[in-house]
Amino acid sequence: MTPLSRLAARLLPPALRIPVLGLIYAAMLGAVFLASRAEYGQIIYVDVRAR
Repeated sequence: MTPLSRLAARLLPPALRIPVLGLIYAAMLGAVFLASRAEYGQIIYVDVRAR
């Protein structure tokens, strides 16, 4: 069980757990798709390699 589903199991009635988790995961997937469509010129890269 993911932490999000554990929280939903604690706070929501059983009939609402699956629909709420579905909406949350769909929103997260949509956010990933929107973030991946950003123009490459506006993405800031941080070099974390210590050279």
